[in-house]
Amino acid sequence: MIALWVVARDVDVEAYAATLLLPGYLAHLELAPLDISRQSPVRDGREPLMLTYVGEGRLEQFALEPREHALGLIQFLCPGVDTSRTQLPQDDAAWLWPAPGDGHALRVYFSATAQVLHRSLDTPVGQQAFVSVSRLTVFVGRGIVESYLRAWLAHLNIAQEGLVASLGRPSGEVEFQAGAVAGQLLVDDPVSAADLLYFAGLDRRLAELAELVELDFSRPAAESCGVREDGVYLRLTPKQ
Repeated sequence: MIALWVVARDVDVEAYAATLLLPGYLAHLELAPLDISRQSPVRDGREPLMLTYVGEGRLEQFALEPREHALGLIQFLCPGVDTSRTQLPQDDAAWLWPAPGDGHALRVYFSATAQVLHRSLDTPVGQQAFVSVSRLTVFVGRGIVESYLRAWLAHLNIAQEGLVASLGRPSGEVEFQAGAVAGQLLVDDPVSAADLLYFAGLDRRLAELAELVELDFSRPAAESCGVREDGVYLRLTPKQ
C-alpha cells in the first residue's frame, strides 16, 4: 500500500489562494504574508487555515476549510494527478499542522483508491530479487523497489522527476519524495507484500515452493528482515 501527502509551505498556500475566486467583500484587498507556524499549536487538523487580507483601514479574514480546499491544494501542488485514482482519507480531509519549531509547512494526506498496483516488470530481475529457502528469506533489491515506486507514481499521474527513495529509516518503511509529493510504501501486510513480489516476478517462485514455505507476518521481523538500505527482506516460515 502507498501512503501519500503533499507538503505545502507558506508561499505554496499563498500561491494557491491567488487562484481562488474570492467573495466580493475581499475585493481590492491584498493577502498578508502567511505564517503557518503561528496557526498550528492548538489545532487538530479539521480547523480552517486562516488567510488575512488587508487594505487601507481594513482587515478581513478568509477561512480555508480542509474539507473544501484539501483536494484543490493537492491538485495545485501536483498538477495532473489522476483524481479518479486518488482519494482523501476516509475519516475526512485535514491539515496536518507542523509541530512547534518544525517550520512553516503543513501536510495534506491522500492515498490511491486501489490497495495494489498489480503490475509486473517486463525484464528479468536477476540477483536483484530472490527466494532463499535455506535462509527462509525473500529479498527485493533497492532498484526494484524504486521501479515499483515509479510505477505507482506513473499510475497516479504524479511526476517522478527528482524521485528520492530512502530505505532503512527508523520508520521501518520505504520513504520517498518527488517534488511536492512525499510518502511511504508499506510492505508489512500480506496484500501489500504480495503486490511487490508480483511486480518483482517472485510470485511464481513462491507458488512453486508453496508446499515447503510461506510468507510469515505473524511475528515481528528479525534483524535480518524488514526494510534495509539495500532492499526489502521478508520472512518465510516452513510448512509443517
